[in-house]
Amino acid sequence: MLESFEREPRQEKYGPPRHGDAHDRATPVAEPIRDFHFGSTGSAIRTIQVRSPPAAAAARGRSGDGANDGAAGPAAGSTAGPAYLSSARSTEQPTTVGGGHDGRVVGRNPRVVSSTQARAKRGVRQRAAAMLRLTRLLPRVGLAVTPWLATALAPPSRAASSAASPDTLRVGVCQMMVGADKDANIERAAGLLARACDGGADVVVLPEVWNSPYAVDQFRAHAEAVSTTGGPCGPSVALLQKVAKERGVWIVGGSIPELGDDGNVYNTSPVVDASGAVVAKHRKVHLFDIDVPGKIRFVESETLSAGEDATVADFPFPGGGKLGVAICYDMRFPELAVAMRHKGAALVVYPGAFNTVTGPPHYELLARARALDAQAFVVAASPARNPDSAYQAYGYSVVVDPWSAPVARVDGCHEEVLFADLDVGRVNEVRKSVRLLDQRRPGAYAQNE
Repeated sequence: MLESFEREPRQEKYGPPRHGDAHDRATPVAEPIRDFHFGSTGSAIRTIQVRSPPAAAAARGRSGDGANDGAAGPAAGSTAGPAYLSSARSTEQPTTVGGGHDGRVVGRNPRVVSSTQARAKRGVRQRAAAMLRLTRLLPRVGLAVTPWLATALAPPSRAASSAASPDTLRVGVCQMMVGADKDANIERAAGLLARACDGGADVVVLPEVWNSPYAVDQFRAHAEAVSTTGGPCGPSVALLQKVAKERGVWIVGGSIPELGDDGNVYNTSPVVDASGAVVAKHRKVHLFDIDVPGKIRFVESETLSAGEDATVADFPFPGGGKLGVAICYDMRFPELAVAMRHKGAALVVYPGAFNTVTGPPHYELLARARALDAQAFVVAASPARNPDSAYQAYGYSVVVDPWSAPVARVDGCHEEVLFADLDVGRVNEVRKSVRLLDQRRPGAYAQNE
């Protein structure tokens, strides 16, 4: 059965010409398809008439075949073909049929076609599997790069500049290794304070409970007096007063166990100004009482008493603003951050000893959230991780701007002094752009209390 039809000719290129008797060729041009015919096996074979390039024809003439096409050459069914075709490197090699070099070329081999289709199906399945893996991975990637995106997309800031200018405030954060010996801890703190001052810090921040092991059975043993009225203070606060006065810096003294006049022990953060005076102290309002089954149990209320107030200190913040202070677990409560904002805080400091259970998912996230709530700079100062301690601190201290962009962080749990230059103009810029304080509706919130 023959069925004749014609199509438009198409160009086929086999690459640049190669020279030599066996490989000389020009780019062949396909003639219109003439017909289909059945081979010896009964399968339909497409035949295409191809003009023989002059160089190939000449080569055939020299070999004695080609003077009379079809009169001499390979027998019918031979797989031999013109040199310029047999040299083409392809997974679908054409074969010549007929009684000689008549230029007719068989279409695709059915076996090759089947193999190609199978490979195509495998490729589709592999691409589908890859897309499924990608859709599962994207949320994790998004979470991982969120801090980077926040920094990259934030409006320009000078907060990470290498040298402070009149409208910047340089903060030094001491991520300190804390041990069991109080005197050794005080000596270590003195060295870190000196490094921060040498680096040009205007404000130096220590971590939570830096003079004592972080353990409920150790707080009272390491407690000391903290007076804001000029009364005597313990050796830990005395160190802060001495360094602040000698170096002309403000110090947020992390926190230490305070022995109150009422005999109770508080987790207290002393704030010392550049003259060496204790101008404020914050007693931790929300005590760290948690029980994560199989992971961590810690109950500060077994030995500590809670404070009652949101704490801010008058502070020479360029452009105006006060210094707010809260401690660790306080960072989980947005109401406290908003209360400090109401009192004028433009910089909020959270000394905090988060652990390796709660720290990785929550620590920086909470610091950034509180920066949004207060529309203020936030400093979260952690102890370094001591492998010999029963309580494993998280580390990764971080400084965040009012737009929630991390501007500096410690990349790990090791001891380090971190510096960040805060562009104080960012506070008013953000507050004018998003007027949260003016838009709050306390009456609606009170209904849910």
